[in-house]
Amino acid sequence: MSLTDKPAIATVLPPRESFGEHKAGALGIDVRDWHSCSQFRSNWEVYGGAQISSFKGITYHPVEARRLRLWSRTEDYARLLVRELRKKSPAIVEIHNRVSVFLTLAKKLPNVRVCLFVHNDPMTIKGAKKASERKQILQAAAQVYCVSNYLKQRLLQGTEGFEDKVKVVSLALPADEIRDKPAHSRKELVFISRMVPEKGALELAKALAIVLPKHPEWRSIFIGARHFGGLEPSTDFENEVINTLTPLGEQVEYRNSLPHSEVMQALEAAEIAVVPSIIPEGFGRTAMEALACGCALISSRNGALPEVCGDAAIMLSEVSTDALVDAISKLLTDEHLRTQMQKQAIEWAQDRFSLQKQTATLDNYRCELLGRTGI
Repeated sequence: MSLTDKPAIATVLPPRESFGEHKAGALGIDVRDWHSCSQFRSNWEVYGGAQISSFKGITYHPVEARRLRLWSRTEDYARLLVRELRKKSPAIVEIHNRVSVFLTLAKKLPNVRVCLFVHNDPMTIKGAKKASERKQILQAAAQVYCVSNYLKQRLLQGTEGFEDKVKVVSLALPADEIRDKPAHSRKELVFISRMVPEKGALELAKALAIVLPKHPEWRSIFIGARHFGGLEPSTDFENEVINTLTPLGEQVEYRNSLPHSEVMQALEAAEIAVVPSIIPEGFGRTAMEALACGCALISSRNGALPEVCGDAAIMLSEVSTDALVDAISKLLTDEHLRTQMQKQAIEWAQDRFSLQKQTATLDNYRCELLGRTGI
């Protein structure tokens, strides 16, 4: 396929998704990475909410929706998108994680191949919780892309005859973000997440309050806030986590939200990472990044985390303070185990999270939609 006859791809982000170098949400980073090595990148544009600045090298169209008397902000966003996309006439439109926007575009753009990307459990997404709603989505979509097999099975539950329409395209990382643990890595344990109960932050804080005093050479770092970009604790839960960690003194550091580049630096420097999600994760980007940075990882068996982690992590059947105490103590006291897990993490990440492979898979699915030969 030559560059001149490649069809246009239009990606639609959630209206509040950050999409810039200094402030990017996880979904925005995914789109940036896929774009970077896609055969369609020269004719691929992105639509989303207003941004202070967007990623360089990607054509970005801000759509400034408002809440009006006759419709909600989301409805206005979909209405404005229809108007803008009719001007561009892309061959494929891919909507990420917003079912109502997807259904509107699928209805209003009948001559366009409209697809939905699913990053979260559809049974928790408005407009996809019921089997009848999921069937409506599958009927309307040219294709649906799920970022894990777990999400694919959840989407198909209660429906029949749509298996071939649902594709799995895993999240992935550029090759330069998958590298051996540096020799100067520190005796640090890192937790990176939104600071909400379902991410297991309090259970981990309680476990560290028990374990770390016995190992004064180790310290922990908590990175995250209730809302992305939060600079100060804003909820009772965040304050409870901080109060639990406070007696540890200099053995703990609480950093709130950081730019993605600094998050990766923290993972590269740390020996151990913990992703103790209590709820089923649709994928588990932090687990992927921790493995790619060569961390010995402790995670849970919830949602897609087992397929993300494989055999390269200590997987907890139950996220509890006691279970975390046991797993953390094992890694702190067994240097050989820790080193072996770090090596295994890199090997797994190199095989499982190749951005080139996953983007080629996505591009081939697009070519199938367009009746063209893939790569």
